[in-house]
Formats: sequence, C-alpha cells, structure tokens
Amino acid sequence: MTRHDLPYISDYYDLEGNLKIPFRRRPMIERVPEEIERCMTYQKADEGQLAAFELLRHKVVALGEEIVLLCPDCSDRDHALRQLRDCRMWANSAIAHKGRY
Repeated sequence: MTRHDLPYISDYYDLEGNLKIPFRRRPMIERVPEEIERCMTYQKADEGQLAAFELLRHKVVALGEEIVLLCPDCSDRDHALRQLRDCRMWANSAIAHKGRY
C-alpha cells in the first residue's frame, strides 16, 4: 500500500467542513429515561446471539494468542490485549442489544 492508496480528507468532508458520509449517532443524553433503563438492563440472549457470542469469543482468543506470540512482552502488548478485551465487550453489547445503541 502506498500513500496514494490512502483516502484523502476531501473524501469525507466537503469544502464547508460538512461530513459527506452519513453515520448513525444517537447520543445517550437525548434518550428518554425508559430507554436508558432498557440499555442498562440484562438482555436475555436467544440461540442466534449465543452462537454469535461463542464465535466472537473464539476469534478474540485466537487474535489474543497471536498478539502474545508476535509481540514482545511490553506495556504496548498489554495495552493491545486490554483493548481486545474492550473490543469484545462492545461487540457483545452490540449483539445483545441487537444494534439498538
């Protein structure tokens, strides 16, 4: 990959600084109390979600093992493993809440 293969900022913003690419942002502060309560309540997983959790877990464990094998023992490796754990947590949340948040 060369520098010319990378996207330019103009690919994302117009001349006025407006974002060209629409994205979904639903700030928590704008949600009604019932919705806040719902997102903080345990969501019982169905069979499809349980399978997704398990597949994700296997993939994350495999990546964690690769990080340990390829990276020297240092604080950056520790940080990468912590971030991987956080990544799994957020992915599990997306699965559990069915993409609602």
